[in-house]
Amino acid sequence: MNYEDGTYEVEIPWKDGIPSLPNDYEMAVRRLENTEKCLDRSPEVKTLYQGTIREYLDKGYVHKVADPSRDDKAWYLPHFPIVRPDKSTTKVHIVFDASATFKGTSLNQSIHQGPKLQRELPDVLLRFRRNPLALICDISEMYLLIKIAAEDRNPSHTYKPSVANRIGEIQQLTNPHQWKYVPTKQNPADIVSRGSSVSKLACGSLWLNGPEFLTLPRGQWPN
Repeated sequence: MNYEDGTYEVEIPWKDGIPSLPNDYEMAVRRLENTEKCLDRSPEVKTLYQGTIREYLDKGYVHKVADPSRDDKAWYLPHFPIVRPDKSTTKVHIVFDASATFKGTSLNQSIHQGPKLQRELPDVLLRFRRNPLALICDISEMYLLIKIAAEDRNPSHTYKPSVANRIGEIQQLTNPHQWKYVPTKQNPADIVSRGSSVSKLACGSLWLNGPEFLTLPRGQWPN
């Protein structure tokens, strides 16, 4: 986990390394078409849903993919609305469905389940009785402020066309089993992508010599 510029960045906790998930583009499009049909029957919800999508784009939580990938190394998350008319703020909440199944598998099946972070209701009620005053708070858009590490994103969707074409060619000509994992803190490429001065580059051993694990036997390299 990294913390930079007020944002956390985490790696996806894959069960068995980065899996070779099938491309679920067609399933995701069908789900989107069904969602649009439902939204057409509720113009008010549709307007709020579109507004939330635009807000996500403006804040940089999501970005538009100009050329969706049809290769075997892309997984698309369907999304749908949850309507909460009782809410005073966000009445329409977008859910990205990581449990959506395609060809017998899903994204949730490929990653470890994290610990439950919410406390049990009896514990909360007991804590409220311990002191004369109690404070509650809510973090707006908390999970949207957590970024996925660059190595877990689809590379062809995170670079400009000239670079994306080269990466797409690498994906077609190689097998994922040939790729090696480099942790973010040991990846020289991340130094430039995040911005660095020339003086720091000149003095940085990581930039000049690469990660230290390269001097070790292959059996001791990160997985």
